[in-house]
Amino acid sequence: MKPRPPANPHEQQKRLFAEWFDLRPSKARRACPRIVAGKRCLSTVVGERCICIRHREPLDHPRLWRTSDGHHIFTAEPYEVDFDDLAPLAAELKDLGLNIRLSGLSPWYPGRTFLIFISRESWSSQGRFMALNRRDVYGGAD
Repeated sequence: MKPRPPANPHEQQKRLFAEWFDLRPSKARRACPRIVAGKRCLSTVVGERCICIRHREPLDHPRLWRTSDGHHIFTAEPYEVDFDDLAPLAAELKDLGLNIRLSGLSPWYPGRTFLIFISRESWSSQGRFMALNRRDVYGGAD
């Protein structure tokens, strides 16, 4: 018998990110892609509009995670995003030295949201995504 998923979506999300990507929740006060780049979130600076505020729609359900070696990883799990909204975000992330990866496998609301995964260029999640795409992560048959 399979264990039932937690009723709290945040708890389920934490469990699945730990299982799928070996990530743990960060203790940072804000979830912002700039933190992944080693910079400070500008959302509280007067007159500044930080990337996490300007791109609020594609960065829906934001979370900040830590890898086992201490690097920050940012995720967002929006319901939908127009390419016209995603392209400027991707360009700004590239200027910060960050990678963006999209996946249809999202722990937030499986089948309704997709995963935006933002990391430093030096940290690759390619192997983890490839492994996820080869198995049924939602508990069905292989």
